[in-house]
Amino acid sequence: MNSVVLISEPDVNAAICQFIFSYVRPQIAMNNIVQGWMNYDVLPPDNNEFAVFSMSNTGRQMTNLSGFFNEKDYGEIALFQSRIQIDVCSDDSNVARQRSNSIMNIGRSGTGVRFFQQYGISLLNTADGIPVDYVDGAGNTVKRFVNNVNISYYSIITETDVESFDKVKANIRNVRVLPTEGVKKWQLELPVRYPRGLS
Repeated sequence: MNSVVLISEPDVNAAICQFIFSYVRPQIAMNNIVQGWMNYDVLPPDNNEFAVFSMSNTGRQMTNLSGFFNEKDYGEIALFQSRIQIDVCSDDSNVARQRSNSIMNIGRSGTGVRFFQQYGISLLNTADGIPVDYVDGAGNTVKRFVNNVNISYYSIITETDVESFDKVKANIRNVRVLPTEGVKKWQLELPVRYPRGLS
């Protein structure tokens, strides 16, 4: 029996990055979309026109489902749900607000749902943007809106090749079928063999 263990799930980071680039207006340059506040990526040095996204509160939402994915591969899948925080920043509070509104509008539309489906992700809901300004290293106030987007996706946590068969050949010998007395049912009598010493 050959077995292979695989873990595969959608590329959530690639999906979020492309979502921001494709739908946030006024548009943010791709190299100004940064993953996570906590990974110490350097923010764009020239301006405050950028977006930062991070995944939080990821948790499994169900017991694993087991079954065959095709004719020979057996495995288990689990449903995960995550909250994605998308922060859009600008020197202009109106631009930051417009960017936040575009995330809300697309995140609550069929367009957003269809976009994430191509990545194997379900878009659940998008919260209202919250203004949270911050002071950068130079002492300047940067206008920032925080949006939370909730998504879910399936993760295949194991996949195993299982030996199987689709045909069976059986030889049955020494079977007698007797009518039971007074009843119109048939009784199947198979010979019983006991181990030595038992009768």
